[in-house]
Amino acid sequence: FCIWSDDGAAGLLRLTDGQRSTFPLGDIAALFIDRNGLPAIISGRNGGWLRLDAAGQKQAGPLDAQHIRVPAGSDRRAPTTGAMQTSRGKWRLVDLATLKPLGRNLFDDILTDEGGRFRVLQGALWSAIDARSGKLLFAPRFRGLGPFGAGLAPASLDGRLWGYINVDAEWVLPPKYSSAGPFRARMARVNLAEGGTGFIDA
Repeated sequence: FCIWSDDGAAGLLRLTDGQRSTFPLGDIAALFIDRNGLPAIISGRNGGWLRLDAAGQKQAGPLDAQHIRVPAGSDRRAPTTGAMQTSRGKWRLVDLATLKPLGRNLFDDILTDEGGRFRVLQGALWSAIDARSGKLLFAPRFRGLGPFGAGLAPASLDGRLWGYINVDAEWVLPPKYSSAGPFRARMARVNLAEGGTGFIDA
């Protein structure tokens, strides 16, 4: 399948036989293809979400979802796990193929991350979770937690001083920066507590 759109409508095109499924654009807020190349989820502008079957047709019954976040896939494979916000405002991890929950934990927020991890907020504290098992990698204890890159993430215990932790929440660089950015191409930008800006490598 691939996604198509033109004036006033959008939908799915089945590449094997050219069959099209059409939905009015006014009814669609999001539409994506799952990791197996099958149509996955359609969301309406009224906030409802529906599964699509292998023919690209709507399945009966809306999902209990306000939003669904899908991490970017790699060049080799599409993501298998996403984050879904329920009608009560809480977030949980779900298998994107079935939309079944992964684990029983509910969170106040879930942010997508690299390397099969998600950053999760419980109350006022951040932690990270393994996307495949749904298990917490470490207990929530950080007031701030940035994206992982090169195996390190900027983190803060008090929201004022920042350092870098590994995936086991061990300090690799202790909190001493007034702000710290994520590693990109093994480089990260930091602001020193005493003033000034610099770059550090991984």
